[in-house]
Amino acid sequence: MLTPTLKYQIWSLGLIASFCIESAIACGDNQVTVIKSNAKLYPLNTCLAPNSQCHKLATGEQITLQAKGGNPYILTYSRLEEIKCNLKQLIETLIKLASSGRSLSDYCQAPEQINPVLDSDFCFESSNGLKLCRTDTSRTETLSIEDSEVNKPKVDKPYRDNWLAGGNKEIPWPLDKLPIRDDVAYQITLSGKSNEITFHEIPSLLPNSSKGILMATKNCLRQANEIMFKPPEEH
Repeated sequence: MLTPTLKYQIWSLGLIASFCIESAIACGDNQVTVIKSNAKLYPLNTCLAPNSQCHKLATGEQITLQAKGGNPYILTYSRLEEIKCNLKQLIETLIKLASSGRSLSDYCQAPEQINPVLDSDFCFESSNGLKLCRTDTSRTETLSIEDSEVNKPKVDKPYRDNWLAGGNKEIPWPLDKLPIRDDVAYQITLSGKSNEITFHEIPSLLPNSSKGILMATKNCLRQANEIMFKPPEEH
């Protein structure tokens, strides 16, 4: 019969062993962890770095990757095919998004919504349908937008208007008065608070995984977060 002391020693040894296993599989800041897997070539708790070899997945296989402090990303056969087995870019993107601190709870979640307060870079396939968004509609706010290219003649006149209290949480970008141009920064001022956003045009009809990686490359991190971490069935 086990004595209380012996039981405690066995429990302590189990706790130490468990800690050692967890420590052994802790991945570094420049790696992602395989937290779920049904793929033989990607065992559970494997640490993957940007220079890790890419093994193709079979149909029906999938793994879930997670960077330290980031959201879990489900990598399926079709997603790996979309990015042409470019594991390096995928892992670098997941690490970058995790370190950015961007959250899916940011109030401008749709990829076509421009957050005038938080966005610093914004990616778009077409300028049609782009909208500015806000959460507080309790008061009228003065909106000002202008090209902030200080070393070049301004192509377009600044746009100014009132965003009325009680109105919509989003309004269309005023394309008729201020067209969006690729790789140009715009200064957006909302009730005295200014923020500069650089716009980047990206190719249309890209698969979502490729689009998310490209957005992250161009620092459109909020949009990349929204696109990258959708469940596979939504792609």
